[in-house]
Amino acid sequence: AVAVELPEPSGFATVKGRFVVDGTVSTADPLTTTGNDKAYCGVVPDDMVEVDADGNLRSVLIFLSMKIPNTYGAWIHESYQATETAVLDGPNAFDQQKCRFKRRIFAMRATQTVKILNSDTVGHNTNISGPLGVSSINPTLPGGSSADYSPGGASSAPFRIACSVHPWMGSNMISLDHPYFAVTGPTGEFEIANVPAEVELTFTLWHEKKDVFKNVTLTSDLQTDRRGRFKITLAQDEVRELPVKLPAAKFN
Repeated sequence: AVAVELPEPSGFATVKGRFVVDGTVSTADPLTTTGNDKAYCGVVPDDMVEVDADGNLRSVLIFLSMKIPNTYGAWIHESYQATETAVLDGPNAFDQQKCRFKRRIFAMRATQTVKILNSDTVGHNTNISGPLGVSSINPTLPGGSSADYSPGGASSAPFRIACSVHPWMGSNMISLDHPYFAVTGPTGEFEIANVPAEVELTFTLWHEKKDVFKNVTLTSDLQTDRRGRFKITLAQDEVRELPVKLPAAKFN
């Protein structure tokens, strides 16, 4: 096979936006809990789809899904160098509370380390099942304890996190070999700064609810394919807004 040489970027740009659901999303029943910790756990909501009163959609993952040179200055902005091997702790940690993972999707760089916290007083085991080339870990975490996790490799898609002590608990993680990713918070907004400009980029949109971003019109000139991918070329110093509105039927 002959390697295809990518053109060099010319500067950097910003991609930002907001994901909104148009219409009413049906309220899911609470998850079924069992076992000795049932009283402590209480009612555990099904938070796979989180939409607030204004339709803002939480836990959407957007990430650059193409292979790029790992070169600072040309493809990766120097502002990301300081966090390349950071330990993600405090508000950036991966936590569990009241027998649920606090994030439905967690994104990090493959070179970083994340603190896995157990903020409960009951024990959990956080089973992270990394795909080929990505580390797996399954620590037993007594209440108030923590463990470190380093992926060590990049994944092409999110992989599953579970707790065998409380089988209703579920989350997802992705580790990437670049810093160009974001996850929407409660307001449905995201921003990825200092993205390579003047080159065609391929991004992927992902949500735990399957096929939400399959063949979706994002803007008048952008549409996803059946895998939720779209291609975009940004001008130097451009700030591209992606206001994405999804029909509630995709979630009901």
